Amino acid sequence: MNLLTEFSRSAPNKAYIGIVMGGLAGICYAFLIPLVSLALAGDGAGSSEHTYEFLSFEILEPGFAALFFALCAVIFISRFLSRMTLLWVSIDLTANLRIRMCRLVLRAPVTELESIGPSRLTVVLTEDVNRIVNGAEVLPGLLTGVVSLVGLFGFLLYLNPPVFRLVMMTIVFGIITYQVPMYFGMRMFERARNVYDDLQESLRGVIHGARDLKSDDVKRANYFSRVLERRQSALARTNKRAYAICVGAETYGDMLSLLVIGVVAFVIANYYALAREDVISIVMVLLYVSGPIGAILAALPQIVMARTSLNNVNRLFAQMNAEPEPATRPAILPWNTLQLSAVEFGHRRSAQHDGFLIGPLDIVIRRGEITFIVGGNGSGKSTLAKLVSMHYGPSSGSISTDSQLLTEDLRAAFRQEITAIFSDYYLFDRLLGPEGSASDEEAVGHLARLGLTDKVAVVDGVFSTLRLSDGQRRRIALMVALIDDKPLVVFDEWAADQDPTFKNVFYHEVLPELKARGKAVVVISHDDRYFDAADQQITMEQGKIRDVWQRSHTQGTPSLRRVEDARTAIGDPTC
Repeated sequence: MNLLTEFSRSAPNKAYIGIVMGGLAGICYAFLIPLVSLALAGDGAGSSEHTYEFLSFEILEPGFAALFFALCAVIFISRFLSRMTLLWVSIDLTANLRIRMCRLVLRAPVTELESIGPSRLTVVLTEDVNRIVNGAEVLPGLLTGVVSLVGLFGFLLYLNPPVFRLVMMTIVFGIITYQVPMYFGMRMFERARNVYDDLQESLRGVIHGARDLKSDDVKRANYFSRVLERRQSALARTNKRAYAICVGAETYGDMLSLLVIGVVAFVIANYYALAREDVISIVMVLLYVSGPIGAILAALPQIVMARTSLNNVNRLFAQMNAEPEPATRPAILPWNTLQLSAVEFGHRRSAQHDGFLIGPLDIVIRRGEITFIVGGNGSGKSTLAKLVSMHYGPSSGSISTDSQLLTEDLRAAFRQEITAIFSDYYLFDRLLGPEGSASDEEAVGHLARLGLTDKVAVVDGVFSTLRLSDGQRRRIALMVALIDDKPLVVFDEWAADQDPTFKNVFYHEVLPELKARGKAVVVISHDDRYFDAADQQITMEQGKIRDVWQRSHTQGTPSLRRVEDARTAIGDPTC
């Protein structure tokens, strides 16, 4: 993508109208100085035949005056229409660009998003989008300046070709020499943009780590001095250098214009024996062109920043491989079991992962059963849950149901049959199911069961508040999962911050209810007091399955019995 493409794609007709109006304003703008020069150079200027009285004012050269004010009116109207039209296009561009980027983010695999990190994505969707739009916004405005310059330089060529050649040589020299500082300025802006990613992560630390920092003055002081202030200072220092270079280049361009005016007025006029009237006209043109040139030079830093942000966006999305998105999702056949066969998965080494590998895993998950995944921290439980929920694809091995092999396309379709509450879940402020899929009455019933009636209400599918404790927010997430009513439900440490009352509700009421409704339920848990709720218990250790226990009914009493012991695969000396 490039700036002009992005600007014209949003609303091509409006963009075209805005550009045409801007060009018209530039043409009229270019005619003002020649018109004034012709009026002042008239043979009868100042005589009674060339004056007209209007509202007690004597107007010199009424024909030229009427044309001058008509041009001013056209400039006002065309510039107003151009700027307003392009402002609307910019607003639409902001919305469309951000929505399009969000769609690209949602098409990217979860592994890619985790590798990039939330801070960088947030900056792209906010800061970079705004910079791209600001840069695209000034491009059509530059057309007005360019058209004005073409007209004025044409008039200058008519007045005096040698002066025109001098001005053109100066402009060519200025453009070439101007590129040197602008190159370094762009490099500085790119460096500042990278520092901004780090600063964004530091700001997240202030927000999400506020409780930890408030609890330890030493940590808080060190975080501010070693991390936040250092990155903020680096960003400020780099931005100052970048702007200093760009402002210096802009000032250099202005001084070149003034230098040309001085050379014409004090040097060229003697060498070419220019008449006083011609010198005045030439100087007027040169003074007049300083406005469009200044506007162009002032817009260049915005364009440089926009190009930097656009390059960053292009690099970001170039590294994300979008998941296939067929026009119609392939059908998922009715299923009763989900099987992972010799599945392996490895995280690529990044800021979020250290290259952890799990597998090979052989697991069968059945509808109408509750499967617990247990194990120590870092054993691979959450990674396994993301494989089961189809957010991760296996590096090797296969995932299938009892009716079909789940290829990459089918995994995306099968994901629609899954509801998952991960430990880092996000709680939306409303129910997002199909219209009419869940009534407020159903939500109210779940809220009462989960002890939230006096905390939050649901009106037209929107929650009245989400300013709740962590445990209460998890209960709302559970309510949403129950309303979704998907065949496979995954809970990642859902009960970790619940009190005993709601732990009991979860393990002894909600899970059996889901089981009775024929759901396949997968629960990651450390609550060994409630392991009796499981029909199958899978113990993970160092990325592998240590053992598998399944429910049996011996002597009329249900209990778990070991059906597989895989400790030898990971070198357990006790096995």
